Amino acid sequence: ALSALGEHWERALVFDKARASYLAGARKAAPRYAHAEAERLYRAHLKLTEEPTSEGIAARNELGSDVLVVQGRLEEALTEFRTAIAESRKIGHRPSEAESVRSLAQLERSRGRIEPARRLLEESLEIAREVRDSRLEGRVLGDLATCHYEQGRIEEARKLFERALSVHRETGDRRYEG
Repeated sequence: ALSALGEHWERALVFDKARASYLAGARKAAPRYAHAEAERLYRAHLKLTEEPTSEGIAARNELGSDVLVVQGRLEEALTEFRTAIAESRKIGHRPSEAESVRSLAQLERSRGRIEPARRLLEESLEIAREVRDSRLEGRVLGDLATCHYEQGRIEEARKLFERALSVHRETGDRRYEG
């Protein structure tokens, strides 16, 4: 339904409504594992975005994480994350940059590239703190803890997990608290 609505608005040249419909449809399709549909809708949304926006950057990150990575299409996801980082920097949107760098770090970690992932997470953490995004800070701390754990740095991992848990509790981020 949202796909058809997006197509309707696109044919009517009402691109804001078309983009919104495509993005809403993609976000409904991805959790249902309707990856082909989600990819088509994310790409339709992005095709109608002439200049980078924070919404488009979020869509690009979701396409990478929720569609391409789960299908094992890691090189394509890598391209999306790098593009999202470049777009974030182009428009100077630091919160989007922090999320994009974190997405790239998660991909690197999944490829077994723990040290590059750790460095990217340190960068994401710095930006999250700069923009005062406590929820993201807690998530990145948890990701960093996992990297340290996987590198055998158990004590450092424990400290980071405790800091992450504390931030999750402070922000009420129940999903990541557990």
